[in-house]
Amino acid sequence: MDTSPSMIVEYEKNAQAAHLNQKIVGRTGDLLTPVVEESLADLPKFDIVAVSMALHHFENPRLGVQRLASWIKTGGVFVVIDLVVQDHGPHGFGGATGTISTHGFSRTDMQRIFEEAGLRGFDYKVVPKPLKFVHDGKAIEKTVFIARAQRV
Repeated sequence: MDTSPSMIVEYEKNAQAAHLNQKIVGRTGDLLTPVVEESLADLPKFDIVAVSMALHHFENPRLGVQRLASWIKTGGVFVVIDLVVQDHGPHGFGGATGTISTHGFSRTDMQRIFEEAGLRGFDYKVVPKPLKFVHDGKAIEKTVFIARAQRV
C-alpha cells in the first residue's frame, strides 16, 4: 500500500518480474487519514504485513502500524525493515528528503510501537553491514534493522 499510484505501478512491475503477481497485490491508500478510506474497507486479513524502508516516512508511524496491524490475522506477523536511529546526517536523495518524519527507530521505539498496536513476541535485529544507497552517482550508507511481532 502506498499513497502514490506511481509507487503501486512500480510494486506491481516488481511483483510480476518475480512471478508473484498472482499472490500479492498493491493498493493505493492512506492509512493516516482520520477515517480509513472506503476503498480500503474490503481488505482481507493478512498472514504477514511488511513495511520496508518506509516507516520513517510515515507522518505518524504509531498510527500507521496500528492501522496495518488491524488487518493481520491471529497468528500473523508484522515485519518492519527500516533505519536504526542515527545522527541527522544526509538521509536520502532529492524529493524523498522532505517526506521524512523521523531519522530511524531504536529497539525500544519499535517494541513500544508494536505493543501499542496489540502485537507481541517482539524481536529486533540490527543488520551488521550498512546498506549502500546510490542515486545519480551519490552514495550514502545507512544501518538498518529488521523487527517483527505477532498478533496473538
